[in-house]
Amino acid sequence: MALQEAVTALVAQARVVGMDTVAVEIKKASGGAPRTLPETVSAFANSSGGMIILGLDETDGFRTVPIDAHALAESLQSACSDRVEPAVRATVEIVQIDGSPAVAASIPVSDLETRPCYVKSQGIERGSTSAPTTVTDISLPTRYT
Repeated sequence: MALQEAVTALVAQARVVGMDTVAVEIKKASGGAPRTLPETVSAFANSSGGMIILGLDETDGFRTVPIDAHALAESLQSACSDRVEPAVRATVEIVQIDGSPAVAASIPVSDLETRPCYVKSQGIERGSTSAPTTVTDISLPTRYT
């Protein structure tokens, strides 16, 4: 399924249930890229993957809002490739929702060998989860090799 089709289906689902889901993060982003994009990318990469959609207002029934789609697409791509370690090979596209542009990224699951994916500016101890790191967390990837 193409990204446009997937986004259309996910937005329709969000509108029915009235919220985004564990695998879909929808942000308004009318004022620019959310500061938490790298954390969202990291969280999806460390779990089951997911979709980030920018340009819809959750508080207004997931209606589109005016955005600078090209700037948001660049920021989202940067969050995936430059602001997390290891880089996430996301598919980032400008899509259409109700005739207006939105930006979507499909975030794949990180390989077990390269986990955890973390926000570079926060370091591996704080940039891959909101919970304190334990010795088990640090040694987890080596158990699978």
